[in-house]
Amino acid sequence: MFGAELVCPVSGCETVLESQYSSLFGLPLSLFGMLAYLSVSVLAVSAAIKKRSTIAAQADTDMFLLSGATLLSTCSAALM
Repeated sequence: MFGAELVCPVSGCETVLESQYSSLFGLPLSLFGMLAYLSVSVLAVSAAIKKRSTIAAQADTDMFLLSGATLLSTCSAALM
């Protein structure tokens, strides 16, 4: 993603990263993953800092965090 040398424990990583399936709309898939993890992290930090005015607002934030973390964990586990 940043043009650095690839460190890979198995062979074939370059082939995967250079295939037609390694990008979406001309952007590397790793960028989408990084943005997803960053979004969940920002939401978690913001929820920890701010006090929600209502219990419903806190429940919504908690549900978004749980859903996002579950989705990201599931995708990461499937790609291992």
